[in-house]
Amino acid sequence: MPPASPPQERLSNAERQRRQAAKADAALRVLAEHFPGLFTSVRPMAIGTSKVLDAERKAGRLPLGCIPLKLALSAWATSNAYFEAVAAGGARFNLAGEAEGEVTPEQVAYALKKLKKRRESAAAGQEQTSVVVVCADSAAA
Repeated sequence: MPPASPPQERLSNAERQRRQAAKADAALRVLAEHFPGLFTSVRPMAIGTSKVLDAERKAGRLPLGCIPLKLALSAWATSNAYFEAVAAGGARFNLAGEAEGEVTPEQVAYALKKLKKRRESAAAGQEQTSVVVVCADSAAA
């Protein structure tokens, strides 16, 4: 029987957030390298972009694991800059940077609501919470 591995020290929330942010930043650099038409300037993504990226990843054309990809997309799509782009309305863009679909009035309203809430929270000195991402094939990531 192999020796038991020593118990791992539990990470603080701040350390876990720092590590997730570092993974997201690294994955966003990979996305910008592979898809500069979408990930070099902040603009609304076409509906279904995450599924297309996951298919690219599974096909071996995107060198990212599931968790780093999900962290990157979460960081991108929940940033203030992204909400501001959605709040401006207009076109959504695919991985090639081509217009594909439009931001709906409901999506504009949601983005404006999120931005207002974040500004109010920032003014009150509240910290934003992190996003926890779970991936179905995380064992392979």
